[in-house]
Amino acid sequence: MAAKQYDHKALSEAIRQGQARMKRMMQNQRAETEVPEPQIPKPDRSPVTVTIRPPHAEREKPFRLNQGTFVVAAVFVLVIAFLFWVNRSKERLEPKPSSTPKIISTVPAETSAPKETAPAPVAPVAPKVTQPPSSASQPPQAAKPAAAPSPAPTPAPKPTQPAPEPPKPAGPEKDHIIVIATYANREHLVPVQAYFEANGIKTEIMRRGSYYLLVTKDRFESPLKSGTDGQQMLNKIKSIGAQYKAPDGFESFGRTPFQDAYGMKVKAN
Repeated sequence: MAAKQYDHKALSEAIRQGQARMKRMMQNQRAETEVPEPQIPKPDRSPVTVTIRPPHAEREKPFRLNQGTFVVAAVFVLVIAFLFWVNRSKERLEPKPSSTPKIISTVPAETSAPKETAPAPVAPVAPKVTQPPSSASQPPQAAKPAAAPSPAPTPAPKPTQPAPEPPKPAGPEKDHIIVIATYANREHLVPVQAYFEANGIKTEIMRRGSYYLLVTKDRFESPLKSGTDGQQMLNKIKSIGAQYKAPDGFESFGRTPFQDAYGMKVKAN
């Protein structure tokens, strides 16, 4: 087949027309999308009127406190306050003249005046007796002796000091008591005390801190030493305490009570 022959001039003309048509279409679309900018009205330039204040306007201006004046006044007040405080502190630190205390005599009026010495006792003078003239036969009477002065008072004897007590004979030191029971409530130890009192053991309740102790009144030797009265009393307390039966509502102190009794050393009298 023979190849087709195209008209190049017609083809180029058709392309040019198509391009021109496309260009016009794009310009129309761009004109439609573009929004016209609003026009800003220009301000009217009217003539400005200048007013001149009268001279009395400045006089009627209200008084305003300047910041610098306020600062100067505040500094001046602070300086005056500081000087006043310094003067007061100097007055406090300066020692005041100590006034000499007046010495008031505590001696009573009787002792301040000098005592008058008592006059010495004067022996009584016997009165002169005029005797009638005696005859030559009578012998002359002898003159009576003068009265003897009264004896001086003897000082009272000083009280005699009591004789020192003889030293006690050396013996075993009984400086232990037996602690039978310890409990926080005192009421539960009262029936126990009555029980041991009934069995011939004198006891008392003493307080140690927040607990109460039932102890023996009498003191013994150390129960840790064999053969001492303290050991014998400890064994007696354990044997009697094992038979104790507490009343209703009171502590029973275990199945075999008071088996943990022990000796406690106290200060010797």
